[in-house]
This record gives sequence, C-alpha cells and structure tokens, in this order.
Amino acid sequence: MFEKSLRKPNGLRLLPGSEGKKGDDVNVKAGERDVCHPLVAREPRSGSRTLVGTYHVASGYVVKADGSGAVERELGFEEANALAEACWAPAVAPEKVYAHRWAPGDVVIWSNR
Repeated sequence: MFEKSLRKPNGLRLLPGSEGKKGDDVNVKAGERDVCHPLVAREPRSGSRTLVGTYHVASGYVVKADGSGAVERELGFEEANALAEACWAPAVAPEKVYAHRWAPGDVVIWSNR
C-alpha cells in the first residue's frame, strides 16, 4: 500500500500524541504537522534507511513521492498505530535487543550503521 511513498526517506510521517500508549504523558493535538516525525530516514554517512518513528502515535500522513511535500493521504489513529507497530516489530524482537545490566564504571557504545 505504501511502497511508492516508502521509496522516499520522508514519505510517511507519524504525529505523536497521548493516545499512542497508555501511561504516556505526551500531549500533542492531532493535526499539528510541524511536530510529525518521519518513520524512515537516511543515515547521513552510509545513506542506509533507518526507522526513526515514535511509539506515541496519534495519527499520520503519507507525503507525495514527487518531493512537493504535499499530503497524499491521511492516516487515522488505528491505521497509523498498526503501521508503526508492524514496522517496529522486527527491530524490537527479543533476538535483536541488547539489554545491559549496568554496573559501576560501565560504558556502552553502539552504532546502528
């Protein structure tokens, strides 16, 4: 459904909001596009794509792939959250997550490249 838009790094944007997850205190009014986050962006050095979205999703929209920045399609709460969760699921699978047990003097460094 979003294949054409996802070819562009900022084709899909998600609007954060308190409706995204229970217990969160993020409070953004729906429709405030200036606070939208791209779901996919390019890593500046390698050019590879990376997920940079948010778990606090109120709604979203798809930007036209022609570079105009015009909105191609609005996404409601349910659709935006389902899409965000589907995109993030492989990245947060237990075999992909490193959970560190901190001890005094520990330093953890990583790169997503």
